Amino acid sequence: MSKRNILVLGDSHTHAIKTALAGYKTNPDYSIKVYWILKDKGNAIRGDLAYEEALVKISELGENDILALSYLGTVHNVMGLVKNPVPYDVMMPGDEGAAPLAGAEIIPYRTLIRFFSEYALSNKKFLALRKQARCRVLHMSPPPPKKSEKFILAHLKKYRGHKLSEVGVTPAPIRKRLWDVEYRALETVLRDMSVELVPPPPETLSATGFLSEDYYEQDATHANMKYGSCVLQQLESIATSSCRKRQAV
Repeated sequence: MSKRNILVLGDSHTHAIKTALAGYKTNPDYSIKVYWILKDKGNAIRGDLAYEEALVKISELGENDILALSYLGTVHNVMGLVKNPVPYDVMMPGDEGAAPLAGAEIIPYRTLIRFFSEYALSNKKFLALRKQARCRVLHMSPPPPKKSEKFILAHLKKYRGHKLSEVGVTPAPIRKRLWDVEYRALETVLRDMSVELVPPPPETLSATGFLSEDYYEQDATHANMKYGSCVLQQLESIATSSCRKRQAV
């Protein structure tokens, strides 16, 4: 019996998964490959697989294989990591009785949902990756924010031209709400594409839904190899579950 392929493709969040894979005892029924699609970031080119090669690898997958993408869901960091000079807050559905941040402007929930949805739908490279697949397609959620502002300030001096020591970090509750809204937007967008959004492994989360400190990478936004190992376990569990469902039919 041939092995079932699980192909993981995406951005920098695949690094934790690939690093974990090097020492991971893979289920013998599966062949897992992880690639970071090449991206030019200023003076540095990051990644290990050209986009065109990624399309080829997807085309080689069989109907019973799994494509796991990690490509969307990071806009909350771009817009919300650095503290804005104009204080703002986000009120989630069900928060009607909650008090917003003092003196903050309220960003309407629907406005944010629309923004995150339109941003995801405008990603032509992601759309092409999805279109190339004839197998089951998953999208791995990026990890939620790190609550510790002290940790972020210690591990990131500049972000998109801003010195964090001067401008500061957006309060953790707001960063978490931005992540929540983007996650909800992705759920709908991806469902309409027949792509399943896979949440962060529950064991990696704190009681309040932030990334647990045990899973911090030594930077402001990424999770570590231990987190990557949990994602690999998730993928194998999903693959095993779907295999059992097919056998039961």
